[in-house]
Amino acid sequence: MLKNNIIILTGTALFLIVINYSFFRREATLASGDVILLDLAPRDVRSLVQGPDNSMQLSYTIAFRQEGRDLPADGFFVIAKDSNSEAQFVRIFDGGALSSGEKLLRYRRRGGRIRLAAPSFHYNQGDAALLERARFGELRLDSSGDAILTGIRDEKYGSLLEIKAQ
Repeated sequence: MLKNNIIILTGTALFLIVINYSFFRREATLASGDVILLDLAPRDVRSLVQGPDNSMQLSYTIAFRQEGRDLPADGFFVIAKDSNSEAQFVRIFDGGALSSGEKLLRYRRRGGRIRLAAPSFHYNQGDAALLERARFGELRLDSSGDAILTGIRDEKYGSLLEIKAQ
């Protein structure tokens, strides 16, 4: 009986440690992660803003252009930011050294599609008109290549919508 209680308590403690570490990493990325902008694709708004549940489906040009290539299920793109913080694809990361100004951006290939950060988010009903001008996803990128979607910007880099962390 005592052995079972110790196992349960240890398992619970480990679970809580992992969850808290995940929250800590996410908060650190939101607070100090590098801002990058990813071009949204396709730009047909009807395919971005969908359904009565007020969700916006995101597809990024950088990922769209890599679909169809023989890539591992999980990996990294090497990107470089331009003067407007737009991320430009450089190459698929092969484990080698990064050049100055290059960063890693984690991707996951699921069901034939390449996913970066959040593939969708929910917005308030009154924000749908704003999102028709969506051009860029604003993300915070940490040093390990993980990204969190934090906003949507227009073609002039103006903020259309700030996305609250969930």
